[in-house]
Amino acid sequence: MFFTSAERIEKRALSNTQNDANKILHSKTSKSKSKTKRKAERIRKKAQEEELNVDREFHKLDKALQQWVEQKLYCEYAKSREETAKELNTTKEMLYHYFQVKMGIDFKTWRTQLRIEEAKRLLLENKDVSTNIIGEAAGFSDRSNFHRQFVRFVGCSPKQWRDSGGKL
Repeated sequence: MFFTSAERIEKRALSNTQNDANKILHSKTSKSKSKTKRKAERIRKKAQEEELNVDREFHKLDKALQQWVEQKLYCEYAKSREETAKELNTTKEMLYHYFQVKMGIDFKTWRTQLRIEEAKRLLLENKDVSTNIIGEAAGFSDRSNFHRQFVRFVGCSPKQWRDSGGKL
């Protein structure tokens, strides 16, 4: 099984918390071991609860993001990540964590990929519409950013891609 670097970091953090609990358990004299054992159990339980809470939050975020994509809200270019997180009923920190752990990329890159795919679709469906308007409709705030991002992700300009019928 392959893990992203963020998943490895998260698993290492959980493992470190559990290791800390084990160190506490084994470092004390036998007189205070029962008290230490309870403390170690509380630490383990807290780590497990935090992992469950993250899993629940990720599940809710999965559903919210699916609706967000279906509604094509990624095409709204004037929104900050904070505003998007609020729309998704989460925090910008949880949004960041979700994308690092589950997606292996940051939110901004993911959103740009969605916008590029939308622009590609619009370029083929609307051959008489200028690429500038297509870029704006796909969520890019200006022509130069649209062109730069399109070349970065697709490898050619929007016009070249359209002229090839989407075959480049």
